[in-house]
Amino acid sequence: MNNKVIKRRTKVHEHTIRAADGGLVKLRLTRKLAMSAFCTECLGFDDNPQSCTAPLCPLYPFRAKTLRTKKGNVKEGDE
Repeated sequence: MNNKVIKRRTKVHEHTIRAADGGLVKLRLTRKLAMSAFCTECLGFDDNPQSCTAPLCPLYPFRAKTLRTKKGNVKEGDE
């Protein structure tokens, strides 16, 4: 049996995004960081993406899970 461990390389892209102060900032973005940055901007830089209440957003299923959903207290579609 071959015990090789297959490591996935995380793709990183340099990209300029909007900062909370209205300026621009250049970041090295992974897919997860890019989604988090998008959600943070969408929420007006005031809330955490975990507090998203827009279930029709295409990124909603991929947002960071809340403590409530991690504990399994929420049924599918009840979020």
